[in-house]
Amino acid sequence: MIYFLTESGVKTGLGHLYRSVNLSNELKKKNKIKFILYKKNKRDNDNAIKILKRNKIDFQLLNNEKIVSFLRLKNKNIIIFDVPKINLKYLDLAKKNFFKSIIVDDENNLKYYNTDIIINQNSYANKLKYRFKNKNIIKLFGARYTILPKEKFSNINSRKLDNKIKNIFLIFGGTDVKNFYQKIGKKIKNFKLHINISNKIISHKVRKLRQYKHIQFYNSKNVNQIIKNKKIDLILSCCGSGLYQMFLHKIPVIGFMCAENQKNAYKYYGKVGAIIPSNLVNLKKTIKKINFKTKTQCIKEAQKLVNIKGNSNISKIINREINEY
Repeated sequence: MIYFLTESGVKTGLGHLYRSVNLSNELKKKNKIKFILYKKNKRDNDNAIKILKRNKIDFQLLNNEKIVSFLRLKNKNIIIFDVPKINLKYLDLAKKNFFKSIIVDDENNLKYYNTDIIINQNSYANKLKYRFKNKNIIKLFGARYTILPKEKFSNINSRKLDNKIKNIFLIFGGTDVKNFYQKIGKKIKNFKLHINISNKIISHKVRKLRQYKHIQFYNSKNVNQIIKNKKIDLILSCCGSGLYQMFLHKIPVIGFMCAENQKNAYKYYGKVGAIIPSNLVNLKKTIKKINFKTKTQCIKEAQKLVNIKGNSNISKIINREINEY
């Protein structure tokens, strides 16, 4: 059995939960999967439960005390952690009591990492000064280990670049923590804006924008199809795990820092030119400065940061470790 311990919520977003689901869809080809979720309020729990049921994943909601009890049980299972802020006690207990413990990390914000495998899909991962308690830890760092949704990404967008920007796609996670849809929708009116309503939280947050004619709304599970069919010229996105899916479209991305744990991605990818970094204050100026050269460079650098075989590459290593037992 492979357990995933993760969380989601209106304040923390859905990115960690979705990333765990995406990886589990590959791992469940050869393993039994079960999710352990932090028990929160009804609104947070309901969204997580809908996502897991939609993906036909078994799950259990546990509070902090019961999670500790679960991690104390000696067993031969695998556990994968993917949470915004993990308790070091959880890692130590899992390393002691589980056959293999794994963490999916982004920012190196812990005092130390005590696991068997660490996954960091970000291309700046090797530049982070990790402290490992386990000298034999397996490090899966960089684009080779990109965790993506299970959609087919081949020939996702073969459209030629346009000199002009007409259609802009906005994607700010499953909860839009910073309320960027509303703020940008009111601010940017001389382009056609496209927003996909992925759940009730987003539907509620964009309700006041329905009066604007320059904004078009969708309710689709296939974001890739919207971007392709509506001839999107520019994407505005957070710098979380969903950014990698956007890179595959070969469309320039203006990146926003939507959370503290996106700081490294925002800075590093902006520095190498894979995204065009911006914020609400400078957004209009940023869009105005974009030219054909900027677009070309942005797309070229972004392609280096993502790998459509990432889920498979991770799964092979985890399965290898299981089979060696």
